Amino acid sequence: EAEEGSGRRRSTSAVRCLQERASDPIATGERGPVEEVPFDRLVDAASLSLMAIKRSREEKYERESNEHELNTFHKKRIGALEVNQAGDQKRNDPDGTMATAMAIDEDLHSRQLAVYGRDTMRKMASAHVLVSGLRGLGVEIAKNLVLAGVRAVTLMDDSPVEAADLSSQFYFKDSDIGEPRARSCAAKLQELNPAVKVSVAPSPSAEECTFLSAYNVVVCTDCPLDRAKAYDSFCHA
Repeated sequence: EAEEGSGRRRSTSAVRCLQERASDPIATGERGPVEEVPFDRLVDAASLSLMAIKRSREEKYERESNEHELNTFHKKRIGALEVNQAGDQKRNDPDGTMATAMAIDEDLHSRQLAVYGRDTMRKMASAHVLVSGLRGLGVEIAKNLVLAGVRAVTLMDDSPVEAADLSSQFYFKDSDIGEPRARSCAAKLQELNPAVKVSVAPSPSAEECTFLSAYNVVVCTDCPLDRAKAYDSFCHA
């Protein structure tokens, strides 16, 4: 009852202000007298104004509450992932060298942290990946690796760009025809993420495999089957 009485007093006060302004010659200026508005209409207008203000405040409170709940949910999820991965981190990185090898940019990789967790992100941030073969599939893999935030990506493909490559490799242009595939797309891949080092390596001889020891991950998308088997045997030795 007290709240209802207070609302009525505010409505009556608003009505009086409107009536006084309507009859004030200074407020009306040179336009002549303003037509008097019925009291009932003024009360309805004031009530609607108060209701709109109240509804706006309620919507603002509800929106702020939802944002707070969402932020709390994400914090709890990240915390749970960290707890679950604490044991794996101790087993895989007992001396803590992996944890300090590369700092994680939490602003840049906030969503990936929520999905993968800090342990996986640290491994990615210290990984050097070789991508051999830069046709349509190879460049798509290289692009995703650069955007994911690995430490470095090395491209290996000395074969010249052909006209057929323009329909599947989105970084090649007509002017690239005849140029080495890896060199032609390295600069575009580097632009995706300056924090990742993108480099080009020459293709080795068919029998050589020892160069693979410099990489944590090796991806071959366009090489002869016998060479792919040799690479596979060396990496799993």
